[in-house]
Amino acid sequence: MNQRKISKALSFVLLPAVGGVLFAAGVAPSPAHAQSVAPEGVELVSSLEGFGDQGATELAACQNVNIRVKNNKSVKIKVLKMEYKSIEDGKWRSESLPNEVIPAGQTETVKSGAALERIEGHRMKSIRLHYKKWCGGKWSVTYKTTDSTFDSAKCVYGKTYRIDTSGGGC
Repeated sequence: MNQRKISKALSFVLLPAVGGVLFAAGVAPSPAHAQSVAPEGVELVSSLEGFGDQGATELAACQNVNIRVKNNKSVKIKVLKMEYKSIEDGKWRSESLPNEVIPAGQTETVKSGAALERIEGHRMKSIRLHYKKWCGGKWSVTYKTTDSTFDSAKCVYGKTYRIDTSGGGC
C-alpha cells in the first residue's frame, strides 16, 4: 500500500473521532474541520456540510392505512388502541381506535385512513391490540394481543393490516 492510500485511510479513521470531540465541545464540524484532519496532499471527497443543521428529516407517516381486527373469541370485544413497530425502527408507537365493538367470530375494519407515524416504507414487525371482552354483562379489564404475521409487511399508502385475536372466551 503506498503512502497516499495509507494517509487517506488514516484520515477516514480519524475523522469520526475528531467529529466526536468537536460535537462534545459544542462546535459544529464544517468542511474546513474535515480538511484540517486530512493529511497533507489528501483531499477528502465527502464533507460534513449540513452536519450541524436541525438533524435528519424524520420518516413520513404511512398514510391512509386501514386497520382490521378479527375477533376469534367466543364473546364480543371492544377495541381500544393499537401499538405498532417496524423492523427498521423497533420503537413501539401508538394509534387510538374508536372503541368499536366486534361480535364474536367477526372481522371488522376499526380504523380507515390512519396515518401511522414514522414508518412509511418500513416493514411492520408487530402490532399489539388493546381490547376488552364482554363477560358477565360487563366489560373486562384490558387485554393485549400481539400479531406478527402479515401477508406483506411493508407499510405503503393504502395498506391494510389485520390483527387476529386468539380464541377463547371469558
